Order: sequence, then C-alpha cells, then structure tokens
Amino acid sequence: MYAAMESFPWLAEDEGKFAVHFGKTYGAKGQPKVEHPVDPILLPIAERVGAVAHKQSNYIQCHRMGPDAVVRPHRDPAGMIVPMLTLGQTRTFRVGGAMPQRMRQSQRSLESHAFAEEIVMNPGDLLIFTGGQVVHSMVGAKDDPQFKANGFDWRYSLLFRWTTDAMREFGPGDKARKAGHNKQYKTEGNR
Repeated sequence: MYAAMESFPWLAEDEGKFAVHFGKTYGAKGQPKVEHPVDPILLPIAERVGAVAHKQSNYIQCHRMGPDAVVRPHRDPAGMIVPMLTLGQTRTFRVGGAMPQRMRQSQRSLESHAFAEEIVMNPGDLLIFTGGQVVHSMVGAKDDPQFKANGFDWRYSLLFRWTTDAMREFGPGDKARKAGHNKQYKTEGNR
C-alpha cells in the first residue's frame, strides 16, 4: 500500500505536508477540494474500515507528511465518525483536552493544545474519532521522542469520511446543519 501511494496525485499544502482527496470532498464555505475518483487500491481498505467504524465513506482524504510536518490542533466536524489509518513512519498523535476556539486552525500554535494523552501511531494503526468532539494534533518528528522512520521517508494518514450533500454545498459549519446535514449524516452511509 505504501508503495502504491507514492504515485498518487499529491498537492502541496504546507511545509512538508501534501494531500490528495478522493471521492465526495467538502471544503470551507462549500468550496470542495480538488477531487479524484477513488483509487481502486483504496476500495477494499475503505470497506474494512467502514465495517469496523460502522460508517461507510464516500470521501477518502490522504495526507503525506515529512518529518517537519505538523497537524495543528483541531476538531473534526461535529457528529462525524472519522477513522484514520496510518502507514510509514511512527508518529505520536496528541488527543483530548482543550484548544483556543475563535481562530482558524492555521493560526493555532501546537502549544495551544492542552492535550489529555498521547497515542503512538505505528504503521497499520487505526484510530477512530467519533462525534467531532476530540481535539487532536501532532508535533514534528524532532519534537516527538517516539518518532521512528521505520525505513520510510513519509508518514501517510488516510481519513475516511462520509460527506453529505449539505456539507458539500455549504462546508462543515452552521449553514450545512441548517440545510439538513445532521439528518443526512445519521441516515446515510451506515453499516
């Protein structure tokens, strides 16, 4: 799987961080990300993850991160089940606790996340976020005593999501909820 992901159509996001979006994407204020049809290699993995998470996915968000890449503190959209599968390098994921609310994720410092615990994510580990209430972040490798390259240049994370029509049109905020996102999410993509 790791080798197959090398040929994905990666787009640069931040320093040392790239992404590719497969399926039914969503973005801030209803601006979908550049999307691609789901790569066939991802389909059996999405099925297995969906069976464990009890939620199918119609959007697979993939990240490729070098040792300098970080994940700034954030929560996933409310009510969503978001399984994350990791490949390649071992990195520590910080979860729980609190973060500042009224600022964009891109403006939040890693130090602003008063995390509750750290989870070492090895290749092949699956972490399932439920309900969009858990703050999470990840420091760069130089600040991660558990970091292991494992012979890989990258850490890959695959996030499996279910995007509703309301979220696709309005983004993950109040407008989507007013347009029926919560009801759509509860009734669609269930296993």
